[in-house]
Amino acid sequence: MYRNAEKGHVVAKWTINALALTFFILVIGSYLDFIFFKKFTIQPLIFILCMCTYAAALTLRFCSIATLNKFRSYNIELRRNQKIIKEGPYSYIRNPIYLSMLIEAFVIPMATSSIFFLFFAIVVYIPLIFVRLRIEEKTLLRLLGHEYYEYMKFVPSLIPFFK
Repeated sequence: MYRNAEKGHVVAKWTINALALTFFILVIGSYLDFIFFKKFTIQPLIFILCMCTYAAALTLRFCSIATLNKFRSYNIELRRNQKIIKEGPYSYIRNPIYLSMLIEAFVIPMATSSIFFLFFAIVVYIPLIFVRLRIEEKTLLRLLGHEYYEYMKFVPSLIPFFK
């Protein structure tokens, strides 16, 4: 939890543990798959594009975390003083951190030419992201009501300018 943040009621704590474990498997597995099995050679242009995309995703994530400030938490939390963040990346999409996670899920195995771990990302990691996203949005809707519903109507979930 972010320092200076009020503690809230945690919802679906298992999701952060599941995401952390599967992300660890995705990163380490992609690396080990490349080191030990080298079925494909890494194409320099694809590797550079993947790393630039990864850097952009990390930038999006860090900007999103900075924008959340005291409302940042690894968990989905219900807080008494919760408000809708509409600044920074949150003025374009409701879930920029999840978007950065989705981008990372594709570019890490692609950068190492790991077909198996790209499949792992698609079948395991990405569905977990969508499960957590859905739980978080339902939680915010329950907590913030009509105000969050209106925000949902005007700000897309993951893809800017695409409702």
